[in-house]
Amino acid sequence: MIGSLGLVWIALWFLTVPRAMLVAAHPTANNQGTERAARFREVFRDVRFWALLAVVIGIDLTWHGYRTWLPLYLQEQRGYTLEQMSKFTTVYYIMADVGSWTVGLLTLLFCRRGMRVHTSRLLAFGGSSGLTMMTVAVPFLPSGLWLEAALLAVAFGALGLFPTYFSLSQELSARHQGKVTGTLGASAHLSLAVLYPIEGWVCDVTHSYEWVLGTIGLFPILGFGILIVLWPSDRNQPITENQTPQ
Repeated sequence: MIGSLGLVWIALWFLTVPRAMLVAAHPTANNQGTERAARFREVFRDVRFWALLAVVIGIDLTWHGYRTWLPLYLQEQRGYTLEQMSKFTTVYYIMADVGSWTVGLLTLLFCRRGMRVHTSRLLAFGGSSGLTMMTVAVPFLPSGLWLEAALLAVAFGALGLFPTYFSLSQELSARHQGKVTGTLGASAHLSLAVLYPIEGWVCDVTHSYEWVLGTIGLFPILGFGILIVLWPSDRNQPITENQTPQ
């Protein structure tokens, strides 16, 4: 039933998106040659695609790792009742939403103050990655205010990583945007299908969720390093089919 609500979204899309935008999304006589030249397989030759693949795997490891193990951790190791866990995770997801909005707004603010687009995105992603690193403190913090503050910082940063990732994914191809995002997302979730049993095995062997929760928040900072090394700067970034030389 939840999945079928997507049909409502499709109807709302065509009712609300201006017709001019829908027409602009299709090749015209002036740009058919360019669109034909930009085949989807060419995306796989772009080092930025592989950088984003590493980034989204790291993001999903943190976000979905906490989504999976945090409720069990709070109840089984921290002594939270079901009601206490439910109340806190509600606040956790609200804080995550706030992080997503805030990071997007900060990136826009940086750009409006004259900062390069890619630099502003890196700052936003780096700041969010720094917050997810709070996971290393989780096993050592006492239950209560300090633990919950650290977990809320992780929530803010974990979902705050997504706006930058999605904006970077739009740099690869205008014509094949859906395929790019779909391929990256599917690849990340297939990776999780392999990694989840490993995380479960660690939890079983150590009789603790802290080894997993304490380390998965470090993967976004690795993705941040990959972006710095592999992603071209604004000045030497290759021109895609939706851009024209200046």
